[in-house]
Amino acid sequence: MEKRDYAGETMKHLLLLLLALIVISCDDSGNLLKKGSVHLALGDYIRARECFASEVDRHPSSAAARIGLGKALLQEYASGSRDSTLLVRSITQLEAARTLRPDTVVEKLLSLVWLKRAEGLLAAADTVTALQALSRSTSLDHASAPPVNLAGILYFHRGERDKALNLFRKVITLDTASVSGRFNAGLVLWTDRNFTVAYDYFFAAAKRSPDNPEILLWAARAKKEAAGGTP
Repeated sequence: MEKRDYAGETMKHLLLLLLALIVISCDDSGNLLKKGSVHLALGDYIRARECFASEVDRHPSSAAARIGLGKALLQEYASGSRDSTLLVRSITQLEAARTLRPDTVVEKLLSLVWLKRAEGLLAAADTVTALQALSRSTSLDHASAPPVNLAGILYFHRGERDKALNLFRKVITLDTASVSGRFNAGLVLWTDRNFTVAYDYFFAAAKRSPDNPEILLWAARAKKEAAGGTP
């Protein structure tokens, strides 16, 4: 009589059951999004990417999955990675999510990522593409001062001082407490030898950052030049 291997069959049935549960779990969109969000909150961007990427594969029109994947890629980049393609891939996902479901929160996040992209391009000395990235950043968040300030710095170094000054004044309008906007505007006016107005900007910056020795030094220089070079 043939002896049945009940233990082996039980194990086989258990493995089949576990496999079925895994398949069901993977097909559960809500579960994937939930797990991905937990991993993201814990800083486990690797597993977060896996969950959100799986959901994007299953449901390409899921804005939530694409936002999650974009955030996971951004989190990986922020961990110290030198791989700039992570930013590009994050932008791809977030732009797709915005197309699927326009949202102010997504636009603000996209604006920040485009700003980071511009900073990376500047590090590679690609100022033209950096300005394009900054333009995209400001178009997504009209109230954000940092990309406007950085664009002003780039135009200043390109010798386009009028454009730079207008951008720095816009920074001050967007962020009334901005120190850098005032200081940078002062530098433009100093370069144009408009020492009196330069001093006004330097002094305004110094009032908002009284412990910054560089700002205090430039304010003193501008005050001296405005007085005709006398101490």
